[in-house]
Amino acid sequence: MKLIRAILLICSISTYAQNPENLLNRNINPSLLSNFDTLLFYTSINIIATSFGLHESEIGTAFKLKKHQFQSSITQYGYKSFKESKLTISSVQKLSKSINIGLALNYNHIYISDSPNYNAISFDLGLGIKRERLELYVLLQNPYNSSYLENDIESRFSLNTRYYWNENLSSELNVVESLHTGLSINHRITYNYLNTLQLAIIQGVKPFEYGFILGYKKKKIKIFSQYYKYSFTHSTGFLLIYTLGDA
Repeated sequence: MKLIRAILLICSISTYAQNPENLLNRNINPSLLSNFDTLLFYTSINIIATSFGLHESEIGTAFKLKKHQFQSSITQYGYKSFKESKLTISSVQKLSKSINIGLALNYNHIYISDSPNYNAISFDLGLGIKRERLELYVLLQNPYNSSYLENDIESRFSLNTRYYWNENLSSELNVVESLHTGLSINHRITYNYLNTLQLAIIQGVKPFEYGFILGYKKKKIKIFSQYYKYSFTHSTGFLLIYTLGDA
């Protein structure tokens, strides 16, 4: 279970406003909250193994309050006999025009059939740096290795670089060092057409995997679908975003 959960998290991270399909990922760098000024609500689901109902789902909102951006979400991962839930509250602080630092607080709960339930508190720390066409993001997840019992909540270091070739085309390189699963690397190319259609192709270098994301925007509603082929299984994801203002 830890291996499936860990690999699902290696997909790249990027800005909410320009790449809302990244809400399909279970963990978002909180420094990215600086990129939006509009209230939005979202819900997503990833179906991982239909044979025994393994899936992950999330419902959340991102909003601005007194010149500070916030995000709150509830995530669930698992199946009938095993389910892990997480309540997250995130915010961001501008250090300068091009540097942001974000903090996410997580309340973790795990349910295992016929076993005691456990709770734990963890946090994530994110840093974002923007220089014209180049962006750099660093994410520390659970740096103090909080756990239910021992080493059972993932800790990892993520580095994401994003380069804008033009207003429609961008590419990202993502490097993740996990305490549980070691090193992972993937690359993503994203193309936007008239701010209406979006296609992203993801190629895993280590391990060798691949996937794609297709998105469509109609007024205040954005719909995304995702397919990812892992070395041992595959997943299909769906994401619906409703924005109350101009996105």
